Amino acid sequence: MHGPEHAFLHDQNADLHSTRAFGTEGVAHVVDYLTANNERVPNQPADRIAAYVGFLADEAYVNDGILTGDRPSIDRQISATCVQLTPNNAEAYVKFQVKIAREQGAGGDVNLESMDEGQKMELLRTVRKDQVAQLGAWADELNSDETNYPDWFKYWAYKNVTGLTAFNPAVGKTGQPKGFEERSKGTFALFPELHRDSLSIVYQAMVEKLGGKKMDMGYEAMRGLLDRTKFKELYAEAQNYGFKITDELKAITTGSWTHFPRSNEDGAGQALSAVVRAYRTGWCTAGAATAATQLAGGDFYVWRSHNPGTDKEDVPRIAVRMQDCQVAEVRGVNPQQELEPELVDTAIEMIRDLPGGDTYFQKAEDMKRLTAIEKRVAADPDVALTADDVRFLYELEREIQGFGYTKDPRIVEIRARRADKDKPEIIRAMPESIRAQLAPAGAAYRAVAERLSAVGESALDDEALAQLFDEKDQEWRAKGVYEYVTERLLRDNTHFVLTATPNVEASAAEITGLSEYLHTQVPARKLVGASFSPSYSEGYHTDSELSGNHGEEPARFSLIPLEPNKELTQKTVTQQMEVWRDLAANQPGLNLKPPSVLDTLAYWYGLRARGDSLNDDAEAVTRRTLVSHFDLGPKLRNDGQVAFPYSYIEQGGYSHLLYALAYKNVDGRLAVG
Repeated sequence: MHGPEHAFLHDQNADLHSTRAFGTEGVAHVVDYLTANNERVPNQPADRIAAYVGFLADEAYVNDGILTGDRPSIDRQISATCVQLTPNNAEAYVKFQVKIAREQGAGGDVNLESMDEGQKMELLRTVRKDQVAQLGAWADELNSDETNYPDWFKYWAYKNVTGLTAFNPAVGKTGQPKGFEERSKGTFALFPELHRDSLSIVYQAMVEKLGGKKMDMGYEAMRGLLDRTKFKELYAEAQNYGFKITDELKAITTGSWTHFPRSNEDGAGQALSAVVRAYRTGWCTAGAATAATQLAGGDFYVWRSHNPGTDKEDVPRIAVRMQDCQVAEVRGVNPQQELEPELVDTAIEMIRDLPGGDTYFQKAEDMKRLTAIEKRVAADPDVALTADDVRFLYELEREIQGFGYTKDPRIVEIRARRADKDKPEIIRAMPESIRAQLAPAGAAYRAVAERLSAVGESALDDEALAQLFDEKDQEWRAKGVYEYVTERLLRDNTHFVLTATPNVEASAAEITGLSEYLHTQVPARKLVGASFSPSYSEGYHTDSELSGNHGEEPARFSLIPLEPNKELTQKTVTQQMEVWRDLAANQPGLNLKPPSVLDTLAYWYGLRARGDSLNDDAEAVTRRTLVSHFDLGPKLRNDGQVAFPYSYIEQGGYSHLLYALAYKNVDGRLAVG
């Protein structure tokens, strides 16, 4: 039943097989459950551990996301591991930063007393966001189709990563860098940075340790660490392999392609791995075991540039991976594996005639255009960009696509340098940018309207909705709404979603039904253990309050931001009320207000109509969907608790209409109406 890898996990933790922590954290607990359900589990430690890992990876049981790739499970595991957003943690974090500042002689620049709870929480949120992003990258890599790591390795690697800090270069007692240190519970420290190539080399070393393919002679230092088999030592050592691709080497754009045909032979994987690991590319293909897995799935192409030092074309700069005769990956060696701008044409020329290559053409065009803008701004920071370039750079029509794992960082960098210069053109372009959202707003309006008895067949068609919007557009121009939306884009890097809501009184039952229907429209994996929150049909607010209907128009338009208002971040309902009153009084023409519950549903449906899957990172989904309905005020519930309504969507499209205790800190967003 067990293999050498499970015996290895026992060697790593001699008590693992007998742990009896709550739920799926305890091997003994899991074994008891399995045997109680008539499954035979031998009593040898390795067998018990094998049963445990299999239980975690079985979608019928736990569906542990780190092992299965299930996104909702991954997000819940990561969320529980990272520092929690609580007032106490925020206070502790700020004090920690003050302590560091004083130790560095800058204590006078940090005034703890001048910061309110929202500012402290925002600082902590930034740390948590970094931690979440780090663990998300590890989870994605461990479950990548490129790597095909086995469950035992995923379990072992992730368990170690979550128990370590980022690399500490400070010299310790031994005279060597302290390296990856054990992390304490609740620490604000970051996790180890993911180096895909290094992780792949660690896996290759583990394959040898467990009796598989041996590493070549270049890994003697790594081989010497296998007796103790400490992840942090192996991972640190793996980062010593390969030459750095310097800026001087990147300046060379002459080279050639090497084709590695699809093959199941170990030798083919070794050859591909040797080409890649000679330099620090960041590609997981550096590991021979991973390279062999990738070649088993399809051809692989590597473009290598000339190295004057070796007088050879041996510097890997572009990787094109095929999977089942389709282009599956196009990667470069810039941060997050983006293609170098100068090599975009080289990559496109290769994949132009490959099956599936055409899906990368828009990315290539966007990267070339972004590079052209970057060069113009670098040469002259005050250069006047064309109206089309401004709309492109600030994504007024669509998002900029790229080749990397994350959004190209140059977008925010250029915007930060250009904001004041481009602001007049953004204001000019904003009305048409908002008007271009009429189609998805109309689709969402009708999807909501058809489920409301007060609308029925009288729902507006596209033409009627457009005529109604013409009136609202003139009002917004006169009252400075587009200037405000532009300010938020430049200040907070957030866009607004045009939302059209049926202006009727919907019942609480209808609103709840809209929420329940939405999650059936989202293509999501099974959400294990999902608990659907109580709806607003509990009677604490009237139908009119929940609907927010007013005026005579058959539909009402609002602009709802994709990011919460910073002024409302992590505040209680009472604090949010106070901030809202001040903002509304200072800018009366904007009609700033929290979206009603019905507006919120129309906003969510609008996101779906715009192509938002509502199925990505849990924290990101919640951040762009959560609405605090603090304007309805806290109510005394039947259970004696004082609570207020708020709504959000979690990863997978599961919507929640619930009440939060009045002292709870939540985010909030204000619509422009």
